[in-house]
Amino acid sequence: MGDISPKFDHDKFFVNQRRMSLKERYYVYDEQGTELFYVERPFGLWGRRNITLFADDSKREPLLFINQDHYWEIFYRNYTVVDTDGEVIAKLSRNNFTSLFRRAWHIMEPGGAPIAQAREDSLLFSALRRIIDLIPFVGLVGGLFRTNFHILAWDSAGNTWKLGSFNRRFTIADKYVLDLSEDRERRLDRRVALAVGILLDTGEKR
Repeated sequence: MGDISPKFDHDKFFVNQRRMSLKERYYVYDEQGTELFYVERPFGLWGRRNITLFADDSKREPLLFINQDHYWEIFYRNYTVVDTDGEVIAKLSRNNFTSLFRRAWHIMEPGGAPIAQAREDSLLFSALRRIIDLIPFVGLVGGLFRTNFHILAWDSAGNTWKLGSFNRRFTIADKYVLDLSEDRERRLDRRVALAVGILLDTGEKR
């Protein structure tokens, strides 16, 4: 494994999506407002839409790749997180059927062993969000029902604890906070956590 950029050495990331582009673009900042990363997912009707995380928007220095495993994903959406040496550092997966009721992404080791799960914060709010989405124009003012996620881990006895959250901020623009402050032991690789955060927006078409 190559050296990990010190830019990943944070517990809190601010993720802002830029609109008015054929590409899905994000800028990631630290708590002081310093730009850390530029993220891009190209638009396309055919083929896999892979996501690349760069050091800045010059795109000269890629730092992480989030690769879509298959173009046709009927039952599951699967992604592989790869470092700059081509080494797989995590697998990410969503069950498309169960996510109709409560969105969730599974975070796994390269061999498939579970690490954690990013899940919608509330089953009740999940149901309310689905209802709002079905009502014309109401979804446009659904700010009070923002889709937020908890990142959870568990042990062999079934005990669950929270590692962090990915929450949409109260703004018109698409701005999010990835907060891993509760993961004091750093069980979750920050590169993987950031990859999950990007997918929780672009992968959910929020």
